[in-house]
Amino acid sequence: ITSITIDRMMGYRLISNLSIVSWVFSPANVEQFHTSDQPWEILRNAISKTCNRISDLRKEIALLEESVLSTKKAAAELVIAESRLEVVNGEPVQAEPPGRLKRLKSYADKAKEEEVTVQESLEAKQALFARAHLENEAFFIELYRSFGDVLVKRVP
Repeated sequence: ITSITIDRMMGYRLISNLSIVSWVFSPANVEQFHTSDQPWEILRNAISKTCNRISDLRKEIALLEESVLSTKKAAAELVIAESRLEVVNGEPVQAEPPGRLKRLKSYADKAKEEEVTVQESLEAKQALFARAHLENEAFFIELYRSFGDVLVKRVP
């Protein structure tokens, strides 16, 4: 039950992955490595959560980038539709039906409004990703350092 509680607390970002590494490799837990799998389970969960967070942020960023592209595509479709002209009775007129132009204009306006929100979300996710990447790097460096220290102290 301890590992589940720690896992939930890490999910809510109440406990950092670095504090879990420090706890797992604390002298009290090092003595239990050969008798209990609880520290290893908690460490495995911390590693899994750390890697999944980066993966989830990458997926969210990719989706937001696709949304930005689709909003720009909507604006481009409207410009193309408005620029199409036909010559009827010697006069240039819109080639696109007025109903379609109205729908495209409505869609482009809506997309333009969403573009600002999506762009802000994208920038926020990219900042979170950069921070998570730095945390991930610090986590694995500390993990390898702590594990190396335990091995050096235990191996004659």
